[in-house]
Amino acid sequence: MHSLLLSCVVDDWESRYGKRPVLAESFVDTTRFSGTSYRAANWTYVGETSGRGRQDREHDAAATIKSVWLFPLAQDWQETLRIEPVRKLDPDADWAEDEWGAAELGDARLTRRLVKYGRACFERPTANLPQACGSRAATKAAYRLLNHKTAGLDTFLASHRESSLARAAQESVVLAIQDTTSLNYSHHPATEGLGTIGSHNAATIGLQVHSVLLSNLAGTPLGLLQIDAWARAPKDFGGADKRYDLPIEKKESHKWIRGYEAADAAAKRLDRTQVVTVADREADIFELFETALEGKAQVLARAVQKRRILTPESELKASSGR
Repeated sequence: MHSLLLSCVVDDWESRYGKRPVLAESFVDTTRFSGTSYRAANWTYVGETSGRGRQDREHDAAATIKSVWLFPLAQDWQETLRIEPVRKLDPDADWAEDEWGAAELGDARLTRRLVKYGRACFERPTANLPQACGSRAATKAAYRLLNHKTAGLDTFLASHRESSLARAAQESVVLAIQDTTSLNYSHHPATEGLGTIGSHNAATIGLQVHSVLLSNLAGTPLGLLQIDAWARAPKDFGGADKRYDLPIEKKESHKWIRGYEAADAAAKRLDRTQVVTVADREADIFELFETALEGKAQVLARAVQKRRILTPESELKASSGR
C-alpha cells in the first residue's frame, strides 16, 4: 500500500507540475513518535532538525525536534539530484554579460575583462587581437587575461555553455553537431606548441580543433557545448598502421566520444529537449555507438562501414561521399 501511494504521488506530481520527483522527504515529531512505521516501510533516517521553523527569525529554536526520513522514488535519484538545473536568460541583459559574465576566473576584474574582450572580438571578427582591442591599454589587458593562470579554453567556454543550454531549453529538439577543423600555421613556423595537421606532408603544421555546436531544427546556432584543441606530436606522423592496436582512449577518434559525452550531459539537464548529436562518416566507429547505448542523447552519423541491422534489408550500406 505504501509503495502504491508513493507511485500515485509521483505520477500526480509530474502531471501537475511537469517534473517527476525522485526522492521523498518526511519529518517525524520525536516528542510523540519514534518513526517505527517509516523504518518498517524502508525509509532511511538521515538526522534531526534544529528545532527552528520557517518563521524563526529570532533564532529561538522553539519548535520541537523532528527526525528526517528519506525514501528514493527512482533508482538514479542521486545522479538526478546532482544535475545542475539550466538557468534562464534575462532578455534585457547585455548579451556579452550573458555569454561570459558568469566565468569563474578567481577575480571579478578578470571576468569583466573577458566580457570586454569577447565583445571586442565579436565586433571585429576578422581582426587580430591588437586590432580588435583598438588601443594599447586594451591589448595589454587582453594579453594579461589570456596568460593568466586561471585562463583556459574550458574556463572561458563554461559560462557561454550555460547560456547555450538556456537557449536550447526553449526547443523541443536540438542538434549537437560535431566536426573537426584544422588551423594552418605553416606560415608562422616560430609559433610554439604546433603539430602536424596533414596526412601527406609533415611540414604542414597547426592545430586541430574539434567542436560541438548546438543548433535548432531551423539551423539557427544556439552556442557551443564543447571545444577540444590539440597539437599532434611530430613523432606520430605516418603511424596510422599502429593505431589499430591502441585503445580508443589513445586514439584521436576518441574526440567523437568526448563530443557525445558533452551532448549526453546536456541531454540529462535538458529534460524537455531531445538532443541528437550529428557527425560525418569519420564518426562511424563502434565505440561511439556502444557509448550511446547507455546515454540519453541520440546519435546520427553517416555510415562508412557496412553494418548488420535489425531490418528487412539486414544490412546498412556505406555512404559514397562525405
